[in-house]
Amino acid sequence: MSATGLSVRDIRRLVDKLGLTNLRQGKETLADYCLDGKLVYRVKLPNEHGGSGRGVSTGLLKSCSVSFHLTLGRFAELVLCTFTGPDYETHVRDREKLPPG
Repeated sequence: MSATGLSVRDIRRLVDKLGLTNLRQGKETLADYCLDGKLVYRVKLPNEHGGSGRGVSTGLLKSCSVSFHLTLGRFAELVLCTFTGPDYETHVRDREKLPPG
């Protein structure tokens, strides 16, 4: 599946998959990604607006992938579970030069 076929529900599953905390909704839905008890990233997620049945727009997908510090293709892999939560943690630790947990 390409990144353009992702739904809001698919992306919102990342909250549980990655253990995102402090989920807050306003104009944008934001959540915190923490490692070792410290805030590493504040990430953007799509708002839940009900069932048009269409996928998330390319612009919003790009914005979400940038907040996760991933390419659009890698973000789609994260959402579709071919790139796992522990893989993402390793990616973040390498990118931010954090010690292994």
